[in-house]
Amino acid sequence: MRITNREMLMMLAFVVFIPLYSVHAQIKQKVLEGVVLDDLTGETIPFANVYLKENPKEGAISDMNGGFKFKADFNEDSVLVVASFIGYLPNSIWIKKTNLSTNLEIRLKQEVKNLDAVVFEAPENPAYEILRQAIDRKKENYPMNFPKMQFKSYSSSEVYINELGKMESSKLFQEALQVIRKNPTQKLKDKNGNDIIPLMLTESYTDNYKYKQKSLEKTIHRKVTGIGLEADDNLMQIMTGNGYKELDFYRNNISVMGKYFTTPLHNSWRVKYEYWLIDSLWIDNDFCYEIDVEPKAKGDLVFEGKIWITKNEYALKKLDLKMSEDANINFIRDIRIKQELESFNNKWLVSREYVEVDLSDIIPGLPGLLVKFENISEEYNFNSNYDLSIFEDKFEILDNDKHQEDEEYWNSYRSRLFSSDSSKVLDNNIKAPSVYTIMDSIKAQPRVKVVSVLGRLISNGYHDYGKKFELGHYLYLYAFNNVEGNRVQFGVRSTRKFSNKWLIKPSIAYGFADQKFKHELSVHYSIKPERAFIIGVNSDYNLLGASQIGTEQRFSEFFVFSSRWFDIRRRNPYYRLNTEAFIMSRFFQDLTARLYLRHQNIEYWDKNFSESLPRNTFFPGLSKAINLYEGEVNLRYSKKEKVTLTKNNTFNNAGNQPFPTYKLIFYNGVYNDGNNNKAYQKLFASINHWQRPIGSIGVANIKLKGGYIFSTMPYQLLKIHQGNESSFYLSESFQMMNNFEFVSDRFMELKYEHFFEGLLMNRVPLLKKLNQKMGLRTLFVVESVWGGMSEKNKEYNKEFIGPSEVLDEGELLTFNTLNPNIPYYDLGIGVESIFRVLRVDLMRRMNYNNVPYEVQNWSVKFSAQIKF
Repeated sequence: MRITNREMLMMLAFVVFIPLYSVHAQIKQKVLEGVVLDDLTGETIPFANVYLKENPKEGAISDMNGGFKFKADFNEDSVLVVASFIGYLPNSIWIKKTNLSTNLEIRLKQEVKNLDAVVFEAPENPAYEILRQAIDRKKENYPMNFPKMQFKSYSSSEVYINELGKMESSKLFQEALQVIRKNPTQKLKDKNGNDIIPLMLTESYTDNYKYKQKSLEKTIHRKVTGIGLEADDNLMQIMTGNGYKELDFYRNNISVMGKYFTTPLHNSWRVKYEYWLIDSLWIDNDFCYEIDVEPKAKGDLVFEGKIWITKNEYALKKLDLKMSEDANINFIRDIRIKQELESFNNKWLVSREYVEVDLSDIIPGLPGLLVKFENISEEYNFNSNYDLSIFEDKFEILDNDKHQEDEEYWNSYRSRLFSSDSSKVLDNNIKAPSVYTIMDSIKAQPRVKVVSVLGRLISNGYHDYGKKFELGHYLYLYAFNNVEGNRVQFGVRSTRKFSNKWLIKPSIAYGFADQKFKHELSVHYSIKPERAFIIGVNSDYNLLGASQIGTEQRFSEFFVFSSRWFDIRRRNPYYRLNTEAFIMSRFFQDLTARLYLRHQNIEYWDKNFSESLPRNTFFPGLSKAINLYEGEVNLRYSKKEKVTLTKNNTFNNAGNQPFPTYKLIFYNGVYNDGNNNKAYQKLFASINHWQRPIGSIGVANIKLKGGYIFSTMPYQLLKIHQGNESSFYLSESFQMMNNFEFVSDRFMELKYEHFFEGLLMNRVPLLKKLNQKMGLRTLFVVESVWGGMSEKNKEYNKEFIGPSEVLDEGELLTFNTLNPNIPYYDLGIGVESIFRVLRVDLMRRMNYNNVPYEVQNWSVKFSAQIKF
């Protein structure tokens, strides 16, 4: 190895560590104390070897600040003190017994020479002290709580099809490859030299504002193009830059592709990493320690590679990391991250960042995806005089039809950005403008057009046939159940080609057994999209389970789909006509408010059964329809939430939301049960936090919800806790509770899912060996509800409380109430990542088992999920 003056001021840690022993107890000892310095720069030299020439066993190793201190035996009137360090010439000074100093300086001159291998021993790994200092100074270097700051940022995202393999000879890929190969100036290759096909490209140039912990990003220019998938599709939200900008390695955990990785600067840094000091060198104007980081255990979601820590501030200067080769993660072959940081106002900010994700293991034998992101920040201004009200009045909407500059603008901008320092250009293809021309040519190929339609359909459930409306949702096209029989549905929704202000979404359905038409219609108008200021009306007539009627809960598309199949009589269904008008707006940066005015008509599904009920007994909601008029105030707070404005004038969350979501909902209305008009009030609140890191033991999904109904009401308008009698795991439901089993007018619900992320399977010896090829992960589930019902509501609904009883030829479904002193709860353990997509949960109903109706105490629930 050759060491030069500039490249090597300090190399590897120390030379030979010599323990301190007192070998001449009869000789009086003196304390020698001082510092070792670089003779040229005056910098201190840590880990230098300092000892007595006559007795090398007496000495010390200099600390992180170059200081040393040890006791020495004086046999003579003076002693010769020697200091040495790799890359420097040894130096020595004479110290007289009568002229001891506690502030000795030993200066070493740099040496250029060829070195042989050095074997050394040390009191501890020298990298540990550097990491301790870096962890202790995180608050000093951490880019938080800034004064006013403004800067510009360029971001690019690229998605490619790679690892074509045997599929390369298919006609579909041959069409695309012929287009690429006709353009000799643009070679689209991966790091192994294999052909890659562009699928989606985005570029954006933004103005960024920060003040303390507040932040705001305004898009100045944006360029988006894709094949089949669009920037507002859910799949593209995962694979584009949303959530990737400035991965913060000062935090204990960072989220990549929805998975939380432990960072090398975690407060408990030695739990999951091993560190090695391998070099020290200048990077720009900062002298840095180069440290290798390695995972301690296979399967952990950690990184391996290099980090560079500055000598003076112990700040993170640079990193070059990749996902651990044995990480327990699905569909991802590799993740690589590079960052460069610079000091601004004594805080260290990311100036350049590059992320590459290789999704080549999605389906064995089929092509994969290669995703690249780059972010470059510049023009930092710490004296900006912008008004702080911008944080309260605006929030970022990624409108994909705006900010689209022409190619001449982007060519000019890329030329300036990437030519300023060619050594810093990272591996991306987007800086070559011809890649956009290639994309346009590929999209025009016949077979590619067909695949584009299928990709769009799969990603968002609608077929865009190039006009002003889309057809869908495909999940709702057909269903079969024991009330409607065969059910068919047809629907459309408008796009921004129809209007950039209006959303129109009608659908019609028909049940061949109940011979009833159902409908849904939404008409929304965006007054100020940048404030999410929208007004609209919704109307729908559908068959719903009782638990879907009086609830504040918004159900997923898959839940609605599953609720329309097979035995829906067990869900106590009703026909509901709902008509509502609403207004919504985004107040401040993170708060959204909605106001609804609503009318509903609720009628039991079996009219013949309703008419057969005894006339001398009141059955609210069965003997006659329920009519209600209500107002709803809905507040939603989500810190630093980012949303996109889609092509349908709707809003989607952009990537994972890092903070909890809080909701507060209040209802005030009047209902008529067939006899009287009665006023009512309801109050609901909830806290949701998905994928929350829990120390070093995994991540959790947490949902806490509570409510209080102040009035006497039919059970259809109370809180019907959502049961699940299917074999599928439904996150909106209590897995072991029967449908329509418990009803409350006051309640508190908790759902907690804990994902160990391989923590157990990667560490328990027997499980670790079993899991090496399977990549399984364990989890546990806690579901609990505390609830109760007032005596007035029990009396009002007394005909429905208790075991089911049969009247005439129909079945009167009844419910039960919870004991306020005994919460209901389920527990479960599960395994996910079975064949990379399946999850199996073994669930146990822990109480309310001795009831006069049939319940399941144990059950196995299945679900499928695309989870990294």
